[in-house]
Amino acid sequence: MRSIESASLSALMIFILAVALAMIGIQTGIEPLIHLSRWVAAVSALLHVWVALSGTRLAVSARRHLIARWGRTRSVRLAPLRRVLRNVTAGLIAAWAVAVLFVLMVPFMRLPVHIPDAGLIYALSIIASSIHAIFGTALYRQLAYRLQETRRLPAAGHIRL
Repeated sequence: MRSIESASLSALMIFILAVALAMIGIQTGIEPLIHLSRWVAAVSALLHVWVALSGTRLAVSARRHLIARWGRTRSVRLAPLRRVLRNVTAGLIAAWAVAVLFVLMVPFMRLPVHIPDAGLIYALSIIASSIHAIFGTALYRQLAYRLQETRRLPAAGHIRL
């Protein structure tokens, strides 16, 4: 859980570094800085993909645990966990969209050379990553909490009516 949070924040910070390197390289005309910014952006993209993949694995594991332990039981006590799983699923769609966005950003680190107003694209990417870092990690934290909470509940075969 902590590794997802730290990777998400690291991916954001690394991309900000990549944008700064690209802007300095473009303003000063130092081509190696622009080339370096692509590599730094690639590291950020890999971290975003890792975060999305780890979140997917966490959600799938939680769903498997829910089904293995309680099956299709519609207990009121399981409703918060099911709700969080639905929210995490929506968050994962956003996580994969952000990951794809950052993978696509790698070849466009030179974009401001050709289009001066391309900094807006970088700004929107940073905002998307920031939103995901805040809300995505909050969802994963909530999922972990709900899983811990349901561990005390008896399995489906032991529920008495």
